[in-house]
Amino acid sequence: MRPSTIVIFTVLENPDSKIRDALYPVVSESIFRDLVREFEASSPSYIEQVQHVARNSFKSHYRRMMSPLINALIFRCNNQHHRPIINAVNTLKSLDSNQRILSVDNLPVEGIVPKSLQLLLIEDEKINRISYEICVLKALRNGLRCREIWVKGARRYRNPDEDIPEDFEEKRNTYYDELKLPENSEDFIQNLQSRMEIALRTLDTGLSKNNDVSIRQHGKNLIKVSPLVPQVEPSFLKHLKSKVMVQWPMTSLLDILKEADYQIDFTSILKSYGDREILTRDVLQKRLLLCLYALGTNTGIKRVLAGGEEVTQDELRYVKERYIHKPSLKAAIAKVVNATLQVRQSQVWGELWIALNAM
Repeated sequence: MRPSTIVIFTVLENPDSKIRDALYPVVSESIFRDLVREFEASSPSYIEQVQHVARNSFKSHYRRMMSPLINALIFRCNNQHHRPIINAVNTLKSLDSNQRILSVDNLPVEGIVPKSLQLLLIEDEKINRISYEICVLKALRNGLRCREIWVKGARRYRNPDEDIPEDFEEKRNTYYDELKLPENSEDFIQNLQSRMEIALRTLDTGLSKNNDVSIRQHGKNLIKVSPLVPQVEPSFLKHLKSKVMVQWPMTSLLDILKEADYQIDFTSILKSYGDREILTRDVLQKRLLLCLYALGTNTGIKRVLAGGEEVTQDELRYVKERYIHKPSLKAAIAKVVNATLQVRQSQVWGELWIALNAM
């Protein structure tokens, strides 16, 4: 039972008693402070203050870029539930730049302006244009995050129908079986809800009994998790390291990474997002290897360049952001693993192995 509910029942049962005599034995003083903070965080005055700060920040800085962005991007939607957001964006495109107060009769409001803010923002069937623009952008953000709204020509926010195979309708049952998912959406939702409920109950019952987790009442980080105990290093790993040192003394990990790329050319899989590449292959290969070494060893780009490499941090950051992304990196890893499995000695590692594809 929530503390606020306990307070209400206690007051109703003891209408003539003092607050300290009736409530403090049932609800502690700290809970009262929490209730006050909860009320302040959800009160109309607090919400109005948040909206005022957000509106001023948007008006003085971010708003100047809104019109060029929504005019340059073409938003699409595949269902009627999120259609009001597309209509609201198109309405903003068609408005006169000097129009500050908008009539609600001519605007999509349902699904755009939250019901909790309608009394605050809408007055006499009119709404301030800046406030409406903020609501439209928030609704647009939520639609893009759940992929219900997509952007024409985009990659990350592309049409979600392009993510499924072309023969999905013909082989729907096969794909669902491979993914181990039910075809009925209600079964999927119920399964997900039951898993979440089990996980939350496990967390609720086990958190207080976990000696590696401590919960504090005050401070910035209320939940503190103890560091994991380091695993014992396998005995054969020590022998393997010693044999490697005997065979290849003073060989660094970067040299091994470079040799692997020389043998199988896995960096060729890392392609740019752009249509053309300005850097030569030799220069790009060197910078890619340095970026991969910095990421894989957690050394960082700055420390990698401490050895006096003829490349700047900005150049490596450019290569990292433009060339190293998740799908191609997974494909490069799979290529390295497959090449390793193909050359391994069967008398040491056995005959059975499974080739990996791009994950």
